[in-house]
Amino acid sequence: MKAKKTINEINPYAVPLFDEEGFLKLDSNESDFGPSPKVIAALRDVSPLDVQFYPFYGKLLEKLADFHNVGIDNITLTAGADEALSSILSTFLECGQSVLTVTPSFIMPKIYSKINGLIYNEIPYSNKWEFPIEEFIKNIDNSDFIHLTTPNSPTGEVIGQDVISEIIAKAGDKAVLIDETYGNYSGVTNLDLIKEKENIFVVRSFSKDFALAGLRLGYIVSASENIKELRKYLSPYNVSNLTVKAGIAALDDIQHFETVKSEMEKSKEILTKGLEKLGAKIYPSKTNFICVDFGSKADFIYKKLLDNKIKVKYFNQAPMLENCFRIGVPRLENTLKLLEALEIKPTIVFDMDGVLIDASKSYRVAVQKTFKQFSAQEVSAEELSATKKLGGLNNDWDLTEYLLNKYGFSVDKQEIIDAFNAYYAVLADGEAPLINSEFFETLSENYNLAIFTGRVKEEAFFTLEKHNFTKYFYPIITLGEVGLDRQKPDCFGIEIIKEKIITNKIYYLGDTVDDMACATTAKVVGIGVLPPQDKSEELKSLLKSKNAMVVLEQATDLVKFLEGTICEQV
Repeated sequence: MKAKKTINEINPYAVPLFDEEGFLKLDSNESDFGPSPKVIAALRDVSPLDVQFYPFYGKLLEKLADFHNVGIDNITLTAGADEALSSILSTFLECGQSVLTVTPSFIMPKIYSKINGLIYNEIPYSNKWEFPIEEFIKNIDNSDFIHLTTPNSPTGEVIGQDVISEIIAKAGDKAVLIDETYGNYSGVTNLDLIKEKENIFVVRSFSKDFALAGLRLGYIVSASENIKELRKYLSPYNVSNLTVKAGIAALDDIQHFETVKSEMEKSKEILTKGLEKLGAKIYPSKTNFICVDFGSKADFIYKKLLDNKIKVKYFNQAPMLENCFRIGVPRLENTLKLLEALEIKPTIVFDMDGVLIDASKSYRVAVQKTFKQFSAQEVSAEELSATKKLGGLNNDWDLTEYLLNKYGFSVDKQEIIDAFNAYYAVLADGEAPLINSEFFETLSENYNLAIFTGRVKEEAFFTLEKHNFTKYFYPIITLGEVGLDRQKPDCFGIEIIKEKIITNKIYYLGDTVDDMACATTAKVVGIGVLPPQDKSEELKSLLKSKNAMVVLEQATDLVKFLEGTICEQV
């Protein structure tokens, strides 16, 4: 069956189907502090009657009415705040009408609006994160419905009540929906407005503050006539008996939330200071999460967290949220765990050929075959090694062209590249690793690992992925990132790595004089590695002459060197 057009054009909100055991989950703003013990006690005290009969909502509605100082007929329960938002849009708007909101903000109202065939107008923030009141006011006349989220997610700021008052005044009789999912954390609410105006809807949830996300409990507070209309749309028994019992128990222990809020604020302060020390920009937040901008280091930080089984919400290239994370503030012990995972470490940057991968039967053979194709002559492995030692020929296309020119053959560069690539494509599958995964597992405990290679991107990733090495490295800098005009011995690749990571020292492992020259120019520690095809004293001396701190027989000797048992240094 084909869904209706408004459904067919939407991508569903992706959720994991199974628990990722062992992960610290800080990506959905759930409470790491857990619910009140009274909630757990209530759920344990379940009778067969709670399961076999439909629920009664009166007691929970009375609790909520008392909590917010409103009437019982001003509230209706929903399966989380999501259903609350969906039901309001579905009940009060006709297909083709328009919703006015800001961006960035919570994504689900946009999805629900599109499902209902509504026009969803988003006013972007002009400054982070100042509500764009002037532009917003200009668009109210051409809108049918106003949607506000305060505190906003994922940015964390509260919309000033003076701003909301101005919007409501301009809106006149148009409906205004105020999502206060994080209202208990901010301590700021607009609930009194429902007593003054009949067109105001306030949405709340038990997920974030009372830690009932797994039970799905939200509610809408509005004028009694609006609640009657909403109950026509909502399923009559949309909230389960067990959820009702948990909600009542949570409201019976408000002190638990106050304690959680206090502990969360202390944890937030420590988390904020710790991330700021790493160079992050932390936006002020009146919620149980923070919005963090790591700039060019964001990918690096995200990978480090995932490697340590910590999940945060990464917005990546979302407009205005480029390089930003939303991090739910956890218990103090987990805040310390997160900061420990981001501890600044030294970085080891690897060249690939001759260091990680034996290229003597791939790239070197491709050079020989390409040379022979255009010259009808042989070039020995010894001559290749000798030519490589001259420096300035890190790229094998350039090396092949140099050798052809040396013997009097002038060949178009693109023809050389095409021929070389064709030969290499056949030989690539036979490349053998010089290091195993266990080596990287050990090394990554105390060091960041990265790659700077002269390979083109596709060839580099083909080989790394084949041996399941890719996961150990960030960033992986290839010829595509630096360009033909800035390849080694130019240090541009190392400079890119510096821009993308947080570290206190960099080592660069390479097998050529160009690699060591690159390290010297970049002011990092060069470590020479003798490739499989050349273990000569001559190469060893050449690498030392280019300021290699040490020359290793193979890259696997690196651990011993770093532990101090190899002492050969310049």
